[in-house]
Amino acid sequence: EIRADLDADAGGRGSRLEKWLSALGCRGLETSTCEMGLGYASRLLEGVVADFEAMLIYPEAPDKGRSGALYRQEGGRWIVTLAAYGGQALPENDAEFLDFARGLAVDSLANHLATATSASQIRRFRAPRAYWRHLERFDGLPEGVVVLGDAYCHFNPLFAQGMSTSLLCAVELAQALS
Repeated sequence: EIRADLDADAGGRGSRLEKWLSALGCRGLETSTCEMGLGYASRLLEGVVADFEAMLIYPEAPDKGRSGALYRQEGGRWIVTLAAYGGQALPENDAEFLDFARGLAVDSLANHLATATSASQIRRFRAPRAYWRHLERFDGLPEGVVVLGDAYCHFNPLFAQGMSTSLLCAVELAQALS
């Protein structure tokens, strides 16, 4: 047992807030969800020849729910992310990764993949839904508990809104505590 005047849940999408509240006997926390079926696969590349810092290819609505991004990293490496909505299959190997990129709205990213060298394994991630825990309507939150960022409201991770929200929450908390 650890006693504290302030307990900040900054556990992101992995927050165990609802389990903790349930264990304390707190009930009735409402959560709104939005199904998106998002999945993405990322890997590092070497040998990309480009005169830009980043390339973003957005989905071609309404037919293709796929997007891709290529970002310059330190040490001459690049990170590429391929994403799909609606629970589409994600690439598991080099051939599938390139085929997926060829299915984007434009072939620019696939052209860079075809000439680059893989510098890491493919890492896949799924975010089936976005959610909003309605703490503003919940009166059962124990005194001294604050919930920050994605632990409170989870956005689409491809837009980095979770990081921005977490930072804004931390700034507000610091100002409130000072």
